[in-house]
Amino acid sequence: MWDLVSGYVTHGDPDSASAPGLRGAHELTFEERYHRLLLVVEAMWSILKEHGHTDEELRDRIRALDAADGVIDGRRSFPPRKCRSCGSLVEGGRVRCQICGTRTVITNPFEML
Repeated sequence: MWDLVSGYVTHGDPDSASAPGLRGAHELTFEERYHRLLLVVEAMWSILKEHGHTDEELRDRIRALDAADGVIDGRRSFPPRKCRSCGSLVEGGRVRCQICGTRTVITNPFEML
C-alpha cells in the first residue's frame, strides 16, 4: 500500500496505465502534491468510516500523533536517529547522514513525505 500512496503523491501513479496524464515527480508542484495527498487521505478515511470508525476516533488519533514528539503544534516531527556508519545524529526525515552521506534506515514511511 505504501508504494501506491507515496508513488501517487510524489511521483504520479506507479501504474501509469491506470492514471493517464500523471507526470513525474520532477514536474509536480507543491500544490499538486498537496492535492494528491488530500485525495489519498479522503479515500482512506472514507474506507475507515465504511468499516465503522468515527470522526471522534480520528480526532483522538490526530491529537495523539501531534503530541507524540512532546509538543502540540499541528506538526508531525520525527526524532533524530544515530547514523549506523559514523554515529552522528541524523535529523528525522533525512534520507542520508549529513556528515558521511550514509543512507539512513527509515522505519516510518511518512518520514519520507
